[in-house]
Amino acid sequence: MNREIKFSTINKDTLVEEFVSLKELANRDIFDINFGEYHWREATGLQDKNGKDIYEGDIVKWVSVHNKSLPEKIDTVEWGVGYWQLSPFIHELSQSMSEVIGNIYENKELLESDE
Repeated sequence: MNREIKFSTINKDTLVEEFVSLKELANRDIFDINFGEYHWREATGLQDKNGKDIYEGDIVKWVSVHNKSLPEKIDTVEWGVGYWQLSPFIHELSQSMSEVIGNIYENKELLESDE
């Protein structure tokens, strides 16, 4: 499966987010980019149940694919061993059963509310 490689950059000071493809990034002058000023997040190539792109570090609300009677959980998206997964439970990310509700840089309080 071919997918467009995309990134989300979040300015560490202002928390302003920008979405950029690898193709767009390659067209920029590398000396104009201060990589240390940003949190870089790679797109997973997946979308949530609402069609929103899912990025590494996103916070998602999800329901078990295997047991829909379990309560909703809130976890973060990270790269696992060969696939994108939800941490800390190490479940493989399912598009249809998840919804992006924030990210770890702008919405840390969402993770605290699920404890």
